[in-house]
Amino acid sequence: MCCLILVLAIRIKLLNSVQVNVFTPFYEGVIVKISSGNTTVLVVFVLIVIAVLFLFFYFRKYLQEKSPKFIVKFLEGLKQGLISIAKLKEKRLFIFYTFLIWLGYYLMTYFWFFVFKETSVLTWGACLTILSIGTIGRSIPIQGGGMGAYHFLVNQVVLLYGVTGVFGKTLATLIHAGQTFFTFAMGLVGLLIFFVVFWRKK
Repeated sequence: MCCLILVLAIRIKLLNSVQVNVFTPFYEGVIVKISSGNTTVLVVFVLIVIAVLFLFFYFRKYLQEKSPKFIVKFLEGLKQGLISIAKLKEKRLFIFYTFLIWLGYYLMTYFWFFVFKETSVLTWGACLTILSIGTIGRSIPIQGGGMGAYHFLVNQVVLLYGVTGVFGKTLATLIHAGQTFFTFAMGLVGLLIFFVVFWRKK
């Protein structure tokens, strides 16, 4: 969350790019054409609105039952996490380790830029944006660490910086695969160290 807020604060151009690439095309492609009397666009737009409203009202009870529980569970987990941090004896060490972890994630993203000439033009700010938006993709409950969602979001961010879609998808695949492999490898190393220490104590 902090990284995302920081990105929005220092990358104002990104918001302008979203406006240019999303809202402006929608306005020019839909609103303007409807205003000029384009019946086909009007019918398609109305059908989409009706379909969205139908789905909303059809699943309304399900959303009312599930959403509050999800929100309450999320807030409760956030509260328990903050309480557990407050009870730590080595708070500074915890903050330092947390910083090192995110620094590692940042560098594991940034160094991949130099694999291709087309992506080597991406800056540290682009890396921070990819890291923040990509974390959202990884947070989505999909098997494989947000596989698919992560690639889509990172590719969309890379497109905003002028890199073609092919290199954006390839870059997202390399970053995701590299981080996943590193996490898996370090997990095995940690498990091995745990068993070695356990056996020595026995």
